[in-house]
Amino acid sequence: LSVGYKLNDKSTTGIGVAYKMGYGSIQNFKISHEGIGLRSFIDWKLKKQFFVSGGYEMNYNTVFTNLRSLQSSNEWQRSGLIGITKKIKIKTKYVKGTNLQLLYDVLHNNHVVPTQPIVFRVGYNF
Repeated sequence: LSVGYKLNDKSTTGIGVAYKMGYGSIQNFKISHEGIGLRSFIDWKLKKQFFVSGGYEMNYNTVFTNLRSLQSSNEWQRSGLIGITKKIKIKTKYVKGTNLQLLYDVLHNNHVVPTQPIVFRVGYNF
């Protein structure tokens, strides 16, 4: 879930949050908190549907049982992302558009568990 503020005709900035929920198995159904993420972003329009995108993210990819456990700063994976976004206007009953992003994580070498530097995302606007 992200919320943006349009600064002018070419730029938008905003913040977002992500949440991962686990369900267990069919035999042992149990809801668990698998992770959470916080992000900030800025998009600057290049031409037509193409944007330069940048942002900073913090992702907690460990199972947690309460909010107090999120205070451990060592468990948060930080990412600095920069790249290109293409915004596609698709009008349906529920979806107003789609975003395709190709991003480079400038902090990928700092992760405790090595990750790929390239991030590809698909997002939907409602």
